[in-house]
Amino acid sequence: DTQTYGVNGVYGLIVQVRNLSTSTVLAQASATVIAGPTKERKYTLQSCNSDWVTGDEDLANELSASQEFFEGVAIDNWDITGIPHGAHFDVRYDARSDPDKFLVEYPIGNEVLDIDWHRNSNYNGESGNTVHGKIFSKLSQNTFRVTPIGESLEDANEVLKYEVRCRIPGLDDNDVCTDNVDCTSAACAYASFSPDSPQVCCASGTTTIYTRRRDGWDYNGDRDFCSDQEEGALCEEHDELCSSGVCVGGTCRSSKLAANEVCSSDNDCVGGICAYGSVDPDALKVCCSSENPSFIDLWQLEYLGWPYSDYYSFCTDRP
Repeated sequence: DTQTYGVNGVYGLIVQVRNLSTSTVLAQASATVIAGPTKERKYTLQSCNSDWVTGDEDLANELSASQEFFEGVAIDNWDITGIPHGAHFDVRYDARSDPDKFLVEYPIGNEVLDIDWHRNSNYNGESGNTVHGKIFSKLSQNTFRVTPIGESLEDANEVLKYEVRCRIPGLDDNDVCTDNVDCTSAACAYASFSPDSPQVCCASGTTTIYTRRRDGWDYNGDRDFCSDQEEGALCEEHDELCSSGVCVGGTCRSSKLAANEVCSSDNDCVGGICAYGSVDPDALKVCCSSENPSFIDLWQLEYLGWPYSDYYSFCTDRP
């Protein structure tokens, strides 16, 4: 079969092989089809010193000024003849504004990165200033290709900007580090959620979390932490740090707490509510019912034994 595109643009093509009897998908492949004119450039990466290198920024300006390239598609071929074999390559971009889609091939024809269409409402990919580390290591081939794709003329100044760098392999996973470029994984971050935690090379990427001085950190601001942490690692209340996706009582656990189990915060509980089990200052906080959990806030007085006069939360599903 053939497919004809009547309007210039960038299209996603998905091909499926199905069982005629059951309609079960037996195999599937996808491709990006560019119909119409594109802009092809050649760049040279001359050294491997861990510095970020940006392609010719005049490219975006040229596309913006030229109606024939309104699709906002560029094909950038990078010559890496002078780079030693085994060097790792990273890319960096801001997926909140650019590009709309981003492809890397090495060798040409072998796709090693596709960030998908990030402006689609169903897009679940990266956001923010994103680094993809070690997307490939240099072999015998001396060219890799970057294809940034934008969806309209007014976006051309933004969607085509990105940076690349290469690194000589360095520290292994879990080795102490000071910067991303120290690590073979290109990810150096806190080993666990603690101001006393060392920074190490992460095996599974990083997660950025805002930290505060009141919690023991030396300044308010974003910090990177290793993702996919094992059970028992410190996580405060951040489920996203744990390989299980569950943080309970400040450490990564295999599951949330069930109803009536002692808890310290709402995040600990399956039902999402941790409150006093009875109106008694000596009572323990427990997880309220995991099905339709409910609670009530009641004013309690310090002279009756409460830590201070204030509203306190109590489970309302008690027997």
